[in-house]
Amino acid sequence: MPGGVKYVIPLKLLPDGALDHLTWIALETPRSRLAHQEDDLIAIVTRTRRIGFPDITVAWVADGNLHVHAHLVYGKNDLGQNAARTDRWLDRLALLATETEDDDDPLRVR
Repeated sequence: MPGGVKYVIPLKLLPDGALDHLTWIALETPRSRLAHQEDDLIAIVTRTRRIGFPDITVAWVADGNLHVHAHLVYGKNDLGQNAARTDRWLDRLALLATETEDDDDPLRVR
């Protein structure tokens, strides 16, 4: 989708507390702030570097899935910036999932 991206990821593939983890990952991104938070929903505003246009990312948990929708507010095309940023966040979240799995492995040498 031009100007944005949508993902639906089964929670079973993610670490426990995936939405909380995603929130912290997103807040480490420059020019990003938490605009809204409820029990199972967050909204993050990330501003562009030069002009400060807002991009909105909404993530929520429903029906055993993590839903993520990131999109621009102004214009028609973000040149893939929302998708790239969201992919980085989800890659870090997936990395946490594999670290958690490794911690539960009784055969892992520590």
